[in-house]
Amino acid sequence: MATTNLRLAKGTAPTTLTAVYTVPANTRTCIKSWHVCNKNTTAAKYVTIVVAGTELIFQYPVPAKDTIHEHPVDQILEAGETIQVLGESADLVFYISGREEGTA
Repeated sequence: MATTNLRLAKGTAPTTLTAVYTVPANTRTCIKSWHVCNKNTTAAKYVTIVVAGTELIFQYPVPAKDTIHEHPVDQILEAGETIQVLGESADLVFYISGREEGTA
């Protein structure tokens, strides 16, 4: 089966836990890396990232004007599973990359 590298999700972190990516049918996805940036100039803000129902990071503080990176991640998701993101404020932006592989 073909493997496609792609951006899985990006944007401003929602302030309620929200699915930002769902694995398509007949597909397996591997998260390669994620990055979270805090654009706030004065205060740390927290982020939570949930993969396939499990918190990979939970209320992790991102310092003001800083970025956290995690790679390689190599977390596998099956069809229908999700990546969810929650940020303390709209000051947090995120980028998650990975690859999809067809399973049918």
